[in-house]
Amino acid sequence: MFNLAYLVVLFPIAAFTLIVFVTRKYHRLSAWTAIAGIFGALAIAYGILLEALPQGAELLKHAFIAKINWLPLGQSSFTMGWLIDPLSVVTLAMVTTTCLMIFIYSIGYMRTHGEDDPRYARFFAYISLFATGMLGLVISSNLLQFFVFWEIMGLCSYLLIGFWSIRDAHEHHIDDAQVVRATNASKKAFLTTRIGDVLFFVGMIWIYIKVGTLDFDKIFDAKNLALLGNDITTLGLPAAAVIGFLLLGGTIGKSAQFPLHVWLPDAMEGPTPVSALIHAATMVAAGVYLIARMFPLFESPAAAPALAAVAMVGAFTALFAATIGLAQDDIKRVLAYSTISQLGYMVAALGIAAYAAGTFHLITHAFFKALLFLSAGSVIHGIGTNDMMKMGGLRKKMGITTIVFIIGAFALMGLPPFAGFWSKDEILAAAFEKLQRGDLSRARIARGDVDSARDPRAVRDVDRICRRAIFRRGLSSFCRGRKTRIQFYRGGNFRRRRGRGVGTRMVVVRFASVESGRARSVESFARACLDFVAQQIFRGRNLFRHDCACDDCVRRAQCRAG
Repeated sequence: MFNLAYLVVLFPIAAFTLIVFVTRKYHRLSAWTAIAGIFGALAIAYGILLEALPQGAELLKHAFIAKINWLPLGQSSFTMGWLIDPLSVVTLAMVTTTCLMIFIYSIGYMRTHGEDDPRYARFFAYISLFATGMLGLVISSNLLQFFVFWEIMGLCSYLLIGFWSIRDAHEHHIDDAQVVRATNASKKAFLTTRIGDVLFFVGMIWIYIKVGTLDFDKIFDAKNLALLGNDITTLGLPAAAVIGFLLLGGTIGKSAQFPLHVWLPDAMEGPTPVSALIHAATMVAAGVYLIARMFPLFESPAAAPALAAVAMVGAFTALFAATIGLAQDDIKRVLAYSTISQLGYMVAALGIAAYAAGTFHLITHAFFKALLFLSAGSVIHGIGTNDMMKMGGLRKKMGITTIVFIIGAFALMGLPPFAGFWSKDEILAAAFEKLQRGDLSRARIARGDVDSARDPRAVRDVDRICRRAIFRRGLSSFCRGRKTRIQFYRGGNFRRRRGRGVGTRMVVVRFASVESGRARSVESFARACLDFVAQQIFRGRNLFRHDCACDDCVRRAQCRAG
């Protein structure tokens, strides 16, 4: 079955081609063509998984690699092929499974489009190409092929996030504001991720200049890793470390890590199945997968500063995004910030060399985050709004959705026995083990000393990372639990009840979550607080007004305005 791994990519790309050139006028046929393509990829992926299971650790030592010459260039040539190892095997199974479920869900989601609407077929063509990009990236045997599929996903994200940027005459459910938001969000996502792509491309070119190849098996050869480690750049760092920083830049852009995280919350303007694809099976997972695939380079002693940067970026992003998520009321934006936080968790795990724990969380997160987004799509269709403050009591009307959403929320919160508990605790256990051994210290990592005696700064540095991760986990659990209660267990729909003060409860959390990220010291944070209060007073605003959407308050406001 390993020899047929290329079919994992050919099935969805064939579905894309058929939809574009043959079935685009028949929306049901287009949908089932896309599903057939991803189902074929699923069958091949699980065949590969069943063949790989008996081999166990042997496949890790001796990965299956098939290559064909693609582009001869002087005395060398660029190749294309597929690489089958434990990382690609489990990722293939995850991507195909979640994509198939999302594709099936999309049939019902897009049912409002008529027989003659070309957008229905176009949607399934786009998501088939999106799946092709991720599947091709997973099995790529070299960095050039990896980068080609990486860019295919970037193009598809632009097309799908801006899917509502053009409104037909009969689409009354799409207002002008949504068209503008979708257009701006797609441009923002495309341009922001390009920053990371440029850094990734520069790192790839640097590897080719120094090593003369882009094949993964040759890059990770001990001789080539030593060559990259011994080459000292003008920055005073080994080439391996500088390349690691550049590859980390690619991950920061694609996986929405700080400071390039800004595109992902706005990407929620696309259809909900697109959000599920981006957050679970494709796109943001690709950045984490890049670090996992290039991990032999990152874990080399010369690249230790880059690995330390990976841990710091991931740990900060995890806490930063979880804090912002507390102040969100849009159900999809809450899930978006939780995704950024979970991606930070994965990146931090890889940064502390917890390779198995980080990739394990990548797999488990894909399933429960897809579940949460698809459940959110069901809620949005039923209520007609994304605002969680206008929801309530949905467990009585949407019982099945309530059950599956709570299951996904429990997994996200890391409660036993759900999947998130095992993967998150594995990360924390790995960090604690490193702390006990004294393996993590900025000073020791910077000098590449991993065998010296325990450095006192290791305890302080890693203890801070562990406490930050534990606090982030509690913060995320509180946020997700509160939002779930608002949606499903608060009595009655918010629009049918007399309003309760939202501003009183949220003004402090909203302000602190935003301004604390900007503040560099306690003094600057206090000054920002005073400025904020002064602005509210001089503008005549009431800090404790309630943002109510009930009919009585709306009529009262209209009377005052009249």
